[in-house]
Amino acid sequence: MHELSLVQDLVRVGLAAAEGRTIRRLVLEVGELTCVAPDALRFAFAAIQAETPLLSEATLEIELQPGRGRCRACAAEAALSSPLDLCSCGGALEWIAGKELQLKLLEVAHV
Repeated sequence: MHELSLVQDLVRVGLAAAEGRTIRRLVLEVGELTCVAPDALRFAFAAIQAETPLLSEATLEIELQPGRGRCRACAAEAALSSPLDLCSCGGALEWIAGKELQLKLLEVAHV
């Protein structure tokens, strides 16, 4: 489950940025085309949270970003729900959105 290592890295970065303060909220932006399962992220976060005092009150919010592609044949834009989706003309779609995976917001307690 690669989501566990992703959450471990997310928590490591968050704790470093929080500089010893309690983390209240993390907002993670996840593109639909990343092959990252939001439920698995939440599960991994809960497991790490249980062992990390500075995360005891934290919430993890996940903002899903829809996949979008541009046709290489006709230049039309279309929604992408899978990396293998094709344009209505049959052309291959180049990914233009939906591959994001980033920490968008980190909220920490005031000292």
